[in-house]
Amino acid sequence: MRRPHVFERSAPRARRDVEQEGGADYVPAARAAIAALPALLREAEAAGAVTLARHLGQALTEAEGIVRRAP
Repeated sequence: MRRPHVFERSAPRARRDVEQEGGADYVPAARAAIAALPALLREAEAAGAVTLARHLGQALTEAEGIVRRAP
Protein backbone atom coordinates (compact mmCIF):
# COMPACT_ATOMS: atom_id res chain seq x y z
CA MET A 1 0.00 0.00 0.00
CA ARG A 2 1.24 3.47 -0.91
CA ARG A 3 2.20 5.81 1.91
CA PRO A 4 0.37 9.16 1.59
CA HIS A 5 2.39 12.22 0.70
CA VAL A 6 2.91 14.75 3.50
CA PHE A 7 0.33 17.12 1.99
CA GLU A 8 -2.24 14.36 1.76
CA ARG A 9 -1.78 13.61 5.45
CA SER A 10 -1.79 17.19 6.73
CA ALA A 11 -4.59 18.82 4.74
CA PRO A 12 -7.73 16.85 3.93
CA ARG A 13 -9.09 17.42 0.44
CA ALA A 14 -12.45 19.07 -0.04
CA ARG A 15 -15.15 16.53 -0.77
CA ARG A 16 -17.47 17.29 -3.64
CA ASP A 17 -20.29 15.17 -2.25
CA VAL A 18 -20.54 17.33 0.88
CA GLU A 19 -22.67 20.46 0.75
CA GLN A 20 -20.83 23.78 1.02
CA GLU A 21 -21.07 25.90 4.16
CA GLY A 22 -24.46 27.51 4.56
CA GLY A 23 -23.15 30.96 5.47
CA ALA A 24 -20.59 31.23 2.69
CA ASP A 25 -21.33 33.60 -0.18
CA TYR A 26 -19.89 32.26 -3.43
CA VAL A 27 -21.78 34.60 -5.75
CA PRO A 28 -19.12 37.37 -5.93
CA ALA A 29 -16.43 34.82 -6.80
CA ALA A 30 -18.71 33.19 -9.37
CA ARG A 31 -19.41 36.55 -11.00
CA ALA A 32 -15.68 37.29 -11.17
CA ALA A 33 -15.10 33.88 -12.75
CA ILE A 34 -17.83 34.55 -15.33
CA ALA A 35 -16.04 37.78 -16.24
CA ALA A 36 -12.59 36.19 -16.56
CA LEU A 37 -13.17 32.67 -17.88
CA PRO A 38 -14.42 33.41 -21.42
CA ALA A 39 -11.11 35.09 -22.37
CA LEU A 40 -9.13 32.22 -20.87
CA LEU A 41 -11.33 29.72 -22.66
CA ARG A 42 -10.77 31.45 -26.03
CA GLU A 43 -6.99 31.47 -25.48
CA ALA A 44 -6.94 27.79 -24.51
CA GLU A 45 -8.97 26.86 -27.59
CA ALA A 46 -6.71 28.96 -29.84
CA ALA A 47 -3.63 27.27 -28.35
CA GLY A 48 -5.11 23.83 -28.95
CA ALA A 49 -5.24 22.97 -25.24
CA VAL A 50 -8.35 20.84 -25.52
CA THR A 51 -8.34 19.44 -21.98
CA LEU A 52 -7.73 22.86 -20.45
CA ALA A 53 -10.50 24.36 -22.56
CA ARG A 54 -12.89 21.62 -21.45
CA HIS A 55 -12.11 22.23 -17.77
CA LEU A 56 -12.46 25.98 -18.17
CA GLY A 57 -15.82 25.42 -19.85
CA GLN A 58 -16.94 23.26 -16.96
CA ALA A 59 -15.81 25.93 -14.48
CA LEU A 60 -17.76 28.54 -16.42
CA THR A 61 -20.88 26.37 -16.38
CA GLU A 62 -20.52 25.84 -12.63
CA ALA A 63 -20.08 29.58 -11.99
CA GLU A 64 -23.16 30.36 -14.07
CA GLY A 65 -25.13 27.80 -12.05
CA ILE A 66 -24.05 29.41 -8.79
CA VAL A 67 -25.17 32.84 -9.96
CA ARG A 68 -28.44 31.45 -11.32
CA ARG A 69 -29.25 29.75 -8.00
CA ALA A 70 -28.42 32.87 -5.98
CA PRO A 71 -31.36 34.52 -4.19
